[in-house]
Amino acid sequence: MTAPAPRSPLRRKLREQVADSILDAAEEIALELGVGGLTISAVADRAGVAVGTLYNYFPGGEGILTALFRARRNSLLPLISSAATATKGLPFELRLRDFVRRLLIAFESHERFLRIAVLVDRDGNKSKPRDTALMTRTVNALEQIMREGARRKLFAMRQAPVYARMMHGALRSLYLWRMCSGAEPISVDGDLLVDTFLHGIMP
Repeated sequence: MTAPAPRSPLRRKLREQVADSILDAAEEIALELGVGGLTISAVADRAGVAVGTLYNYFPGGEGILTALFRARRNSLLPLISSAATATKGLPFELRLRDFVRRLLIAFESHERFLRIAVLVDRDGNKSKPRDTALMTRTVNALEQIMREGARRKLFAMRQAPVYARMMHGALRSLYLWRMCSGAEPISVDGDLLVDTFLHGIMP
């Protein structure tokens, strides 16, 4: 029995484009109608593909949701790593400030997906994949920065893990609030957050 011929680069690219179109359509529908609106027919219609074609890519509505979370997570993870790498070598405060700015810009670039994640968490949807990779990578990057501050004798090393998680909690609260209110981009308060964290709210 002969093995199936490998897909050509063109066919592989076309398949990836169709999959991306399906996920983009699912993201739009989830924002407009909620995760409950992610029916196979609705997603296929929005993506401009036949229902049968969609089943060639995803097993059903929950499969599309799982794939959407995986794809967007895999897109965000390198941005977090890049933000951490790009700020190495800076003085502690500048490094923290620049990392927070880059991180919030990365979140803004995935705002639609993060809105869906917030809605799914709020509604207690059990079909959302439980994945802590984004949180873990963000906390680890913040802890590296805090440990650098401790090495510079700005505070005790034992405080670095605590400060990293405090900063992560503040960041999470900020982008949750901004995304839910929709008033301004979530990156506008990055400097204020760092100033408050490092220097307090009193002049």
